[in-house]
Amino acid sequence: MEKNEFLLYNDILYQLSRCQTMEDLKKTFLPQLRLLIPFTHGSYISISRGEESGELIHTLRFCQPDSFWDVEEAWIKEYRQAYTSWLSHTTEAVVIRDSDLMAGDKRFSTHFYQGLFRQLGVRDTMQMNVVHGDQVLGRIALFRTDEMGDFTDDDAFYLRALSNHIALVFARCDGERDLTHRDAAGRLAKAYGLTRREEEVLAHILTGMPSDEIAGRLCITKNTLFKHSQNLYRKCGVKSRWELLSLLREA
Repeated sequence: MEKNEFLLYNDILYQLSRCQTMEDLKKTFLPQLRLLIPFTHGSYISISRGEESGELIHTLRFCQPDSFWDVEEAWIKEYRQAYTSWLSHTTEAVVIRDSDLMAGDKRFSTHFYQGLFRQLGVRDTMQMNVVHGDQVLGRIALFRTDEMGDFTDDDAFYLRALSNHIALVFARCDGERDLTHRDAAGRLAKAYGLTRREEEVLAHILTGMPSDEIAGRLCITKNTLFKHSQNLYRKCGVKSRWELLSLLREA
């Protein structure tokens, strides 16, 4: 990484650290990222799972420029037909480029290119799924036109290097997802007689947040967090986070 790229990378981390809401990310993330990885169009689509159906729900949260909104909304309606739809299910951060997946001009004959991206002159797409813990939070998509050419190996490296930082910030800022977890924790707390503190711990556990971060958020020691976790596991009759999540689906 050259000095200029390192300074840009460092500035992106600083700007991300200041974001507290999805509105902050909307104003900050893509403009900052564009300085390090040039692109003509970009978007962030959040991914959640329907509580009853279990199917993935894609929701466009922001894009650049605003005129790109209709294109990405159309993509969401047909995403199951996309040859990159598997990215929404992958629970490890992956960066992929269309130029890697489809050699030559094959990508220009796909349904999505012909129906959505051709009108924009898009040449290449680079996408990354945003993963926090074992949960897919969303996907970032960046696009380049013919004038800019394909995304490079360095571009993919920079985006992958930012993946963990991006995941932490997006998990913190996605307020709607946090509300869902608090509601779920409230239902379990009422059903199993959890204390207020145990309910708070449970809400954070449901986000996939690591123990160190939960302890920091609640201003308690790791030992205290462990005691609260063990108490709520005992009350709920489970022994692990996975069993807790299974219990939530049944609640």
